[in-house]
Amino acid sequence: MKHSIDFSLVLLVTVIPIYFINKWLKKITRPRESSRGFLLYFILSLALIFLYTFLFIFLLARFYPLPKK
Repeated sequence: MKHSIDFSLVLLVTVIPIYFINKWLKKITRPRESSRGFLLYFILSLALIFLYTFLFIFLLARFYPLPKK
């Protein structure tokens, strides 16, 4: 049970900043106003997804290492 609570906490800690970063990206790029803004928002969002996926997997590997054989 402890591992599922830890996992949920790590997931929550990584998801909360994404919400605010995405909100900030929308404010800066204004994707609804022009196709250039949409393209910039799309590219930055994809980069953010890849970066946060890497960081999340890195954190999981740090906190939950594979068992020794």
